[in-house]
Amino acid sequence: MRLWFSEGAEEWRLARTPLPELLRRSAEGRLDARGTFALAARLAAAGRDTEAEPLLRRLITVDPDYDAAYARLGALLARTGRQTEAFQVLTYAVKRGPRAPEPHLALADLYWSRQAYPQAIRELRAAVRLEPGRSDAWYLMAQCYDELHQPTRAREALEQAERLSPRDARVQVDLARLRWKHGEPAAAERHLRGALEVEPESPHAHYTMAEVLLSRPGSSPERLAEAEEHLRRALRAAPGYPPAHYQLGMIASRRGEWPAAAAEFEAALRVAPSFQEALFNLARAYDRMGRSREARRLRERFARLSDQEQQILDLRTRIGFGDAGADVYLRLARAYRAAGDLDRAYETLASLLQRSPTHPAARAERAEIARLTGRRGGPGP
Repeated sequence: MRLWFSEGAEEWRLARTPLPELLRRSAEGRLDARGTFALAARLAAAGRDTEAEPLLRRLITVDPDYDAAYARLGALLARTGRQTEAFQVLTYAVKRGPRAPEPHLALADLYWSRQAYPQAIRELRAAVRLEPGRSDAWYLMAQCYDELHQPTRAREALEQAERLSPRDARVQVDLARLRWKHGEPAAAERHLRGALEVEPESPHAHYTMAEVLLSRPGSSPERLAEAEEHLRRALRAAPGYPPAHYQLGMIASRRGEWPAAAAEFEAALRVAPSFQEALFNLARAYDRMGRSREARRLRERFARLSDQEQQILDLRTRIGFGDAGADVYLRLARAYRAAGDLDRAYETLASLLQRSPTHPAARAERAEIARLTGRRGGPGP
């Protein structure tokens, strides 16, 4: 009987109470702090931020130690473009010494969105000191270390996340990529097979498995066929994904199937017109097909793309020095997309939407990239 009246059981019941019923109880003054927090969280999840925000502010006024309310309010403020307010709320929450990790995690997310990776790591470290079993904190810490080009620490954080959540497909895919980069393809394959057991249609797991298979020296026809099947499954989950079309083109090239190779490279370039490797190999396929004039034009385009690489570098530098409005983030996202790097394009648009949540072009382009990469959605409005 004690379990039924525990804090966890109450949270379970509140999560399943219909929103209209929670609103009615609130209007009648029949919600305690936990119920009010559940109502605010449900309203925020439904996009009703103007109703959720005053509830959260009331909670931290009545109970200045309500860590989860600070975290939720900070996330709401960040999502609605009030970055300065979000920092103020979350910085106050962590300075007063929270008993739970949520304020640290919310502040880490905010730093991550600003590409302030050392500061994000500091908050994540504080979060796991309070609650070492937070696999989500270890996972984000690994992403930060990866961005800082510290592979050993990234791997240690991912391995900790794996120990805590062995059936998290994201963790398995990222560990596979790290093991592969360190020359351990067999170990990488084991991680990827584990990821696909958990999430059989994961486009990232299928695509990464194909990359690992194709990287093995002297790939047999059977291995090429297995890689091809993984790429086609990735495309079923994420139609149009340019790197998958590119790898299929490379497989067809190995087999000497030049029209099929050209079709795949063309498919990649329809989505990412400046995908340099696809341009180069399409020119090669056209040469083999006797289309030398078109091949020459493609090589000329390829030679001009160094200017685009410099543009990406310049835009990233401006962001790094804080000299970046929404237009800079949008230009960088479009440059990444043109270069075929849809993951970085998506992340850059997510950062833009943290600053300008209603930016129509960013919202539309992020949704399109999410469709192309098979993402279920991301942070932001």
